[in-house]
Amino acid sequence: MAIPCRDAMKNKRGSHIGFVLSFVIFIVAIVYLYTILKPAIEVDNHNEYLFNSLKENLINISSEEITTLTIQLDGIFPTSENCISINNILDEIIISDLIIKNGEGNLHDYEILGSSLEVEVGVGFEGILKVYYSDSLGNNSITGLEDCQSMNSYSIDLIQTDKYNYEESVTDILEDYINDYEGLKTELGVPSYTEFDLAFIYNNGTRIETGKELPTLGEIFVKTIPIKYIDADANLNMGFLEISLWE
Repeated sequence: MAIPCRDAMKNKRGSHIGFVLSFVIFIVAIVYLYTILKPAIEVDNHNEYLFNSLKENLINISSEEITTLTIQLDGIFPTSENCISINNILDEIIISDLIIKNGEGNLHDYEILGSSLEVEVGVGFEGILKVYYSDSLGNNSITGLEDCQSMNSYSIDLIQTDKYNYEESVTDILEDYINDYEGLKTELGVPSYTEFDLAFIYNNGTRIETGKELPTLGEIFVKTIPIKYIDADANLNMGFLEISLWE
């Protein structure tokens, strides 16, 4: 039987010891890196939590419900009259600020008389009106419509209520930031040890800012999110909300 030489046994022991030492060095390096990176990871997680909370609260206070419906009118539409009078329509929809458009999205002025809705339509009207109403919308109402063609036959279709961010509500928040920062901070649930800044960016790149100077020292957490918003004419647009956080 062959007896292993001492050199071979020493080589095996040396290889084993080298493997153990390499493994120990690897573990020590991992622990060291974790120790170094742990504070930064914890800060990032904390900032993400604050950001998500602030984002949710901003969206909640800047959004409201808007109801839309489509009115399909039956009959012969005016060829010379300036307007139509949809009789008793306001018995079926909420009387509030209205935005009225045709099927192509063009605005139509209107006047409310009793339970009737008089709408300025003109030549070429095709019998379809889209009505938007909400407490936060503007309106395109006027006065003085006369000799409107009476319309008694119509149907109301596609009624739906959705929640959207309102352009005016977003800009109001920026005004509140300038005029009552601490009050807004409390309303949004931002901790006392955290500061924040906001900017609203239109899709064309135009920015609305608070004018606050951000700190030049320290770390600032900045994130931009896309938001859909409704303008005063009930147009759906895409914009961006930029949120900055620091301590």
